Amino acid sequence: RRPDTQMKQLGDILIEGGLVTHDQLTAAYEEHQRNGRSLGRVPVDQGVLSEGQLVAALATQIGLRFVDLSDFSVDGSAVSRVPPSVCRRYTALPVGYEDGKLLVAMADPANVFAIDDIRSITGMDVKPAVATRADVLAAINRYHRNDGELVSGEMLERGPGRRFARIPRLAQPARPVGPGRQQLPLLEVVHVGI
Repeated sequence: RRPDTQMKQLGDILIEGGLVTHDQLTAAYEEHQRNGRSLGRVPVDQGVLSEGQLVAALATQIGLRFVDLSDFSVDGSAVSRVPPSVCRRYTALPVGYEDGKLLVAMADPANVFAIDDIRSITGMDVKPAVATRADVLAAINRYHRNDGELVSGEMLERGPGRRFARIPRLAQPARPVGPGRQQLPLLEVVHVGI
């Protein structure tokens, strides 16, 4: 396949999606030819496209789903299946389940090592989805702490009936939450629940 054909396909996706005009695409293509920068990168650098719009178009081009993590309901039980160190290593975060597979938002969905490792860790088939690197990193930081704990307030699946429970603030001492009541750290809540 000629590179120009692939670039034209991206251009078609951008135009059909109403993300760029024909003139903007032509200008981006000329800039690409002059400087060798990628065709998609040029309109982003020029402020014509956002990073998310470009990544969504590229996901369409390769036939994968795009996930906007700033506007996606993440399933805490999916997040908890993969250690934060693995999420950070591969810039990938499990965000839910789809068709019996673990849906994983990835900055690089072509990383077969990441997909294989996540499959080995979880025992589930992985369905990669595309997300921007910045969004995946922000989501990892939002759902995981540096010490590997899930962030407070996220939902985790409990039991076969898929009942959900809120996790209290983590790595904190018990603190008063009302007269004669204290909120316990997660480890104590887990021990009490068992």
